[in-house]
Amino acid sequence: MQSVTHDIRLLSDALTSVEQDAKGLRWAKDRPWKCASHIWEERDLPVIDLHDLSAGLTKKLLKNVEPIATELASGGVVFVTGVGRHSVGLPVLRRVVSGFLIRLERERGWRQRDVGGGRLLLVVDEHQIPEFWRSQTPSMAIWFFSFFVVALVWALQGPALLAVLAVVGFFVVRAIRRSAD
Repeated sequence: MQSVTHDIRLLSDALTSVEQDAKGLRWAKDRPWKCASHIWEERDLPVIDLHDLSAGLTKKLLKNVEPIATELASGGVVFVTGVGRHSVGLPVLRRVVSGFLIRLERERGWRQRDVGGGRLLLVVDEHQIPEFWRSQTPSMAIWFFSFFVVALVWALQGPALLAVLAVVGFFVVRAIRRSAD
C-alpha cells in the first residue's frame, strides 16, 4: 500500500539519528539497529522494532516519532517492545513506551492499545487505522473476561447477579458503539 510506503520512508528519515546513535551501543556489532531492518509494514501499518535499542535510545526514538505522527497516512504505528526476557523485573522497553504513549493520550488525545505479543499500537487517527488494527484486543483478555463473567454469573444470585449483569451489559454496549464508530 502506498500510504504505508510513505509512512516507512517518513519514519526512516525521522529515525536516522537514532540509527547513528545505535552504532555506539556495546552490542551493535552483533545486533545493529537499522531503519532498514527494524521498520517494516504489517497489515497496512508501519511497525518499529525496538529490539537492539537501549532505554535511552528508545526514548529518543519516541520523541522523534511524536512530531511526525500526524503525518502518518495509515493513522498510527506499532512499537515492538518484546516481552522483556532480558530485563530484570518489569520489561524496561515496554515500560518506557507505555509511559510515553499514555502521556500522548493525555496531552494529545491519541490512543494506545496493547495488541499482544509485546506490541503497543499508537493510534493517531482512528479513522485511518486499517480495519485489522481497529479493534485489536489480545484474545487471552477476551477469554479471561468471558470466563470471569461466566464464573460470576454461576456464583452469584439475586441482586448481586443483576448488578454484575448490568455492568457487563454496559461494557458490551460501549464496545459495540466503539466498533460502530
